[in-house]
Amino acid sequence: MRILPTGGTGHIGSHTAIALIEAGHQVTLLDSFCNSRPAVLDRHQEITGETMDFFEVDVTDEDALERTELEADLARLQKEVGDEPNAGWTDGPIS
Repeated sequence: MRILPTGGTGHIGSHTAIALIEAGHQVTLLDSFCNSRPAVLDRHQEITGETMDFFEVDVTDEDALERTELEADLARLQKEVGDEPNAGWTDGPIS
């Protein structure tokens, strides 16, 4: 499953992203680096052995979100999931 954690280079988001990668999920991170540093992305790769997709963007800035390639990723995801409202989502916690 592709998961999009916001604040992905902060303390909680960083640990969450690593756990998701280790659980076999595809992760695309969003962060503005207002409380973190870009070096965290290198650390993610050192720990998991994988490079995560990343967009430096403030999620409160709608214009910035529109300028990212995120729209293309979301469009691709919509095609994968289709029109079924909850397709691809889990009803419980990720284990």
